[in-house]
Amino acid sequence: MAINTNINTMYAMDRGIDRVVYNTTDQPNLPDNQLLEPAEANSTDLERLLTPASLGDALEETIAKPVITHKNITLPAQFKEVFSSARQTLQDAAAGQPDHEKILKRAARLLGEEEANLDLLQMYRTGLYQG
Repeated sequence: MAINTNINTMYAMDRGIDRVVYNTTDQPNLPDNQLLEPAEANSTDLERLLTPASLGDALEETIAKPVITHKNITLPAQFKEVFSSARQTLQDAAAGQPDHEKILKRAARLLGEEEANLDLLQMYRTGLYQG
């Protein structure tokens, strides 16, 4: 049997299936999909093991993915109150923990800046309503 080396005739698209080849060698079967873990779970575990955790990372994770237990804080007045108390709590924690004072003060300062931006937004919104 001659080997066809002309690639144009080997993979011609104008013909159908001309033969079926059965695999007669025993190859190991792949594991079931149910037994495999998702690739993302493995990479996050690996990243968590290879990178040391710090207080800055913990704060970033908490701020990025907050867990809202009391849905009423989404109301504007209560949100502002909780936001101010969070900033004050961070400032108090910075005074009590000299090891992490720099990170906690930075987080409190960022919350203060965000609070000022929210006040500015409210002032502009009120100005637009008044015309």
